[in-house]
Parts: sequence; structure tokens; C-alpha cells
Amino acid sequence: MDEVSEAFPNPLDQPHMRRFQALLKEMKEESPRGMVLICGALLDEHLIECIKARLVDHPAVDKLTGGFNAPFGTFSSRIVGALALGVISSVEYQDLEIVRGIRNDFAHQIVVGFNDPSIRDRCANLSLAAKDYGQVTVGPEGQFSTAAVALIMRLTNRAHYVSQHRLMHET
Repeated sequence: MDEVSEAFPNPLDQPHMRRFQALLKEMKEESPRGMVLICGALLDEHLIECIKARLVDHPAVDKLTGGFNAPFGTFSSRIVGALALGVISSVEYQDLEIVRGIRNDFAHQIVVGFNDPSIRDRCANLSLAAKDYGQVTVGPEGQFSTAAVALIMRLTNRAHYVSQHRLMHET
């Protein structure tokens, strides 16, 4: 390894980035529906990791997070819970809610696509989405994928930082 490589290691070589690299590979190979579902699933995983990192370290916390009927058992409740616990920003909250709604449409409708007016309009409202530039039009699928990747990047290592301010038992 040369001196420059040692002084400036590739950030994608870091252990916490492996899941992100796998996501990018999967996104390229998937259909639009698959891409939406994969991004939603990874964001859901990141949120639960962040919530657990904030709460006290105790086995009983799993009762809050495990299963559909648990208080933090759904993507929706995890988004609201992460906001309430201060582990995501208002902008992240708004974009996660849009991503969740689009994910639900792709998961529960047989015929759905990025050109559907409802999905197209929601994609245009994603704060973290790439914007059109010059002669390049990003389009709703590009808006969704760039916003989802931006959220995933923001949350990739968030649980680590949140855990430094974990709630503690009072004695």
C-alpha cells in the first residue's frame, strides 16, 4: 500500500459500508418494484437499529421492537419513534414518510409504477432527491432512488453515534 492510500483510505472499504455496497449492487439488478422494496427494508432496519441504540440496554427492549404488534413493530411506528427519540431530523422524517408510502404502494398494488401520478408527485416532494440539472431530467424513479440512497447513507452509521447518548437506567 502506498503512502497516499494509507493516509486516505477508501471509505467504502470500511466495515459499516459493506451493507451499503451490497444495496447498490442489488438496486442495479432489480426491477423498480424490487428497488423500492429493498430500499424500504434497509431503511426499516436502520431505523430499528437507531431506536435500539437510543433505548436502555436491556433484553426487555426487544418487546418494543419485535413483531408487528410491538410499539415499534412497523416501518411507520419506527419512523415516528425515531423522530420522537431525536435520532432523525424533520427532513429525514418527511422523506421517510414519503418513501414508506411509496413502498406500501409497490408492496400492495399489483399494477403500479413511477409514472403513476400519485407516486410521481410524491417523488417530486422528496427533499433529499436529486434535482433536474441542465438538460438532465432526473424523473420520479431517479428522485426516489437518490432520496432513498441519501437516507440510507445518512442512517448507515447513525446507530453508532446514537448509542453514545444511550438512555440509562436511573438509580
